[in-house]
Amino acid sequence: MKIVTLFDYESEAWKKTLFDLEPFTQVCFEKTVHLVAPVVKVSGPFEISCLFSEDKKMKLLNYQYRGKNVPTNVLSFGYALEPGVFEEDEGRKISHEAPHILGDIVFSFETIKEEAQVQGKTFQDHFAHLAVHGLLHLLGYDHKNDEEAALMEGLEQKILSELSIPDPYQVIEETGLRHV
Repeated sequence: MKIVTLFDYESEAWKKTLFDLEPFTQVCFEKTVHLVAPVVKVSGPFEISCLFSEDKKMKLLNYQYRGKNVPTNVLSFGYALEPGVFEEDEGRKISHEAPHILGDIVFSFETIKEEAQVQGKTFQDHFAHLAVHGLLHLLGYDHKNDEEAALMEGLEQKILSELSIPDPYQVIEETGLRHV
């Protein structure tokens, strides 16, 4: 299943990560969609926009869209368009082959870095968890109650395991810190 990912940077700190951010993000997204898309009965191609930002912007977005006046690690903004629907675009029809725009995911460098340090994780592993988490939100998963949270966390653990990344919730249990 094809995933088109668009990348934009508001913070130069992201360009200095010690891993190849864009291909790594793409792998995280592909693994997530591969494992989850059959369950949620959607098909690609998909388009996702990623904005690599910082705490100042995240605090603003978090307040504007969630009423919380603090920065956060990741925010997902899903689009309501159904995949495979034909639309008129100045007299032309958009075909089924056009990517279904899932939405936008915004990441905050400072918050992710701080959480990774406090939780004893690598920045890359914590980022992978948040990339998977953000994409699961775009695919319709949430964690508003215990049942939803258990389902979403189980999917995250399975996907991250397939990426050879340790269970993030084991680390959270050991440190007592929870921020996702």
